[in-house]
Amino acid sequence: MKDDFRSRILRLTLQITFVFNLILTALTIGENMFVAQYYGRKDFDGVRTSAGLVLKYALPAI
Repeated sequence: MKDDFRSRILRLTLQITFVFNLILTALTIGENMFVAQYYGRKDFDGVRTSAGLVLKYALPAI
């Protein structure tokens, strides 16, 4: 009984961690596309803004 409960908690924790990592990966990949587009246009203010927004949301999650 106790081992079954622990294994369910472990599986739930691993699923939550997986989804969390999936969201962070998608966020950073999307940010990289924006940075590449802004950099190609030589719009360095856009690069700073885009990178700043992702850092604002991704770093506290770490």
